[in-house]
Amino acid sequence: PAMLSYVAAVVAVYRLAKCWLPEAWSLLAAAALAANPSLLYLQTTAMTEPLFLGLFCWAVVWTVDCSRALVANQDSRAAAALVKLGVALSAAVLTRYDGWILTALIGCYLLAAHGRRVVRGTPRLRAAAIIFSVLVLAAPLAWLWFNARYFHDPLDFARGPYSAKAIELRTSIPGHDPHPGYHRPWIVF
Repeated sequence: PAMLSYVAAVVAVYRLAKCWLPEAWSLLAAAALAANPSLLYLQTTAMTEPLFLGLFCWAVVWTVDCSRALVANQDSRAAAALVKLGVALSAAVLTRYDGWILTALIGCYLLAAHGRRVVRGTPRLRAAAIIFSVLVLAAPLAWLWFNARYFHDPLDFARGPYSAKAIELRTSIPGHDPHPGYHRPWIVF
């Protein structure tokens, strides 16, 4: 899965670059991503980063496709891109917490830039917007339900025994600052 996600990300970068660049530069953009040593390593591991990267790249591609189609009054193309985008963002939400932020940002962008256009669009476009909304809301709600059902706390990922806060409390040395330099204003980050 990680290798397929890596390949999907490279293809998405190529497709996205083709929106604005000539063929040769688009190939170069895809090759630059494909040759990234960190990604070459990650695609051989069982981690979620390659999957999220692939979903992220395709979400951007479908956001651009949807936006361009809406500007060009191509409701059918926009509707198809919107549903694909909803599936990608839902999967991203269920893959990594970064997907929650990505979904919120893309959702806010689409609402601000094209909300009125979608409301006045064809029934197919409005139906796609409803499907998109259901998909991107169902994923985090399903995650919260899962935590509530099996860990008896919907926010277990944030305050449970395996949360970042709990791990920090377990691993910090008593009497030492767990974040050295954090409260020193003369240190510039």
